[in-house]
Amino acid sequence: MKFKRNKMEKTANKKGIVNLNKIKYDNIIKKFGLALAISIVTVFSLTACGSGSNENNEKPETTKTVCTEPPAGTRTPVETNMPEITSTPESIQSGQSENTSGEPMSQNTKTATEVVADIKIGWNLGNTFDSDDADLSKSAYVDETYWGNPKTTKEMIDSVKNAGFNAIRLPVTWFNHVDSEFNIDNSWITRVKEVVDYAYNDDMYVILNIHHEEDSWLDVSSTSSNDKLKKLWEQISNEFKDYDNRLIFEGMNEPRTKNSANEWNGGTAEERDNINIYWQTFVDTVRSSGGNNAVRPLIVSTYAQSIVADAINGLKVPSDSNVIVSVHSYSPWTMAGDASSGVTSFGSQEDKAGLDSIFDMLKSTFIDKGIPVIIGEFGAIDKNNEADRAMLYQYYVSAAKQRGIKCFYWDNGLFAKDSSTDSFAIFDRANLTWNQTLLNALISGAE
Repeated sequence: MKFKRNKMEKTANKKGIVNLNKIKYDNIIKKFGLALAISIVTVFSLTACGSGSNENNEKPETTKTVCTEPPAGTRTPVETNMPEITSTPESIQSGQSENTSGEPMSQNTKTATEVVADIKIGWNLGNTFDSDDADLSKSAYVDETYWGNPKTTKEMIDSVKNAGFNAIRLPVTWFNHVDSEFNIDNSWITRVKEVVDYAYNDDMYVILNIHHEEDSWLDVSSTSSNDKLKKLWEQISNEFKDYDNRLIFEGMNEPRTKNSANEWNGGTAEERDNINIYWQTFVDTVRSSGGNNAVRPLIVSTYAQSIVADAINGLKVPSDSNVIVSVHSYSPWTMAGDASSGVTSFGSQEDKAGLDSIFDMLKSTFIDKGIPVIIGEFGAIDKNNEADRAMLYQYYVSAAKQRGIKCFYWDNGLFAKDSSTDSFAIFDRANLTWNQTLLNALISGAE
């Protein structure tokens, strides 16, 4: 998600930029927001989604009326087009990778299902490498600090590991760092690799994606972006082909048509079909790139990474035995993703039942058919309601885990407490300190 500023549910403010002068309101009501038919029991009431709440999974940028999660009582079971899982990937045959210090690293040959089972809980390095500037006429270099967060250090990532997380999602936007032929700037991918290594060498799982490309070239209204998607993943795959299965590729983030009528409501049938073509291109490109990429776990997602019925039912998971499905859900939306709703509490039976229905739907649609699932982004905006956020986090992570679903917290580095910002931060990256109450809730839920 971009949660740059108001992406809708998920979009809450991925971007939630610390430097307000640089805050770009992308589709945020978005990571405040990852990837693997069903009918959806909704968690939210029509009211919850009507004021621009986007329970989908993204964070709306501007304020859109998007409901990633349909109103309660609208779920109807539907058969999805799910591939049959027939085999388990063979063990990786390639040689041993080496870390930046030249020390050999152990080979992880776990399947996608085993990897998800091994993940305890994940954390997003949000509003950092995913920062972008859609105005390509600007001369300023867009780096990892562009949206106000400090440069990522090994000490930061060590702190994430020591806090109890064993997985990190690294959202990366690439379009500000390619030439006219779509060749990635070497300094950018080298820096991305450096940060990947911080986590990878800490023996953590790392999800690496392409994040806000819809701000530039990614067009899901047609298949015109297919060659560019392929070109990007050829380069990324080649750079990381020797990493073992602790490195996971996520082909796109919240693929959608920005500012469209159904941006956060599942898109159109044509858009969903086009996205399925893109997913197959992503999988084929990575698989054919050599090294450990032949068996690396790969992440695909629904339209906009949404959990609405049209998005779920429209996903055609590539016929590959090592694929994970990711969705994003800032639920309950009015409490977690809508900064202006006035709803600050969590804990009613209705609240919990709503979350349970989402997780049950994901389990029956994917997990029960052999396709592992993660929630790549979730969280709740800071409304001076720490106790309720803690209650939500503990229940959310625990209930998801009971169904075999693992969660990645969306942290955009923003701590401001007001209705105009999407503050999801729990980790002060400058001082390496945590909101201990919220951290404890997340970790205890994952136990």
